[in-house]
Amino acid sequence: MLINSIALGATVKLYLPANYESGGLLAADGPPCCKVPITVQPGGIIYWQDPDPTKYFDLENQMNLAHVDFYCSLGDNPAVVDFNGNSFSLKLEF
Repeated sequence: MLINSIALGATVKLYLPANYESGGLLAADGPPCCKVPITVQPGGIIYWQDPDPTKYFDLENQMNLAHVDFYCSLGDNPAVVDFNGNSFSLKLEF
């Protein structure tokens, strides 16, 4: 599963396989911000912990953080994941 952001995706420079393409955009130019491995069966809860919590996204040259968007997608399919009304959480550190 990929966590994407139209506003921040291109600034993150996430490295994915060279053949990854989402809606005509390569990973380094497109919306993916990070990859969360799916380690559970359908209906399970993914508890993911960052393996290196000392690294952060470089937002030094970001002029305005008034608008930030996040959505989830699966693999190279650009469609937004439908969680069927279930909630998910995303923790950001600045």
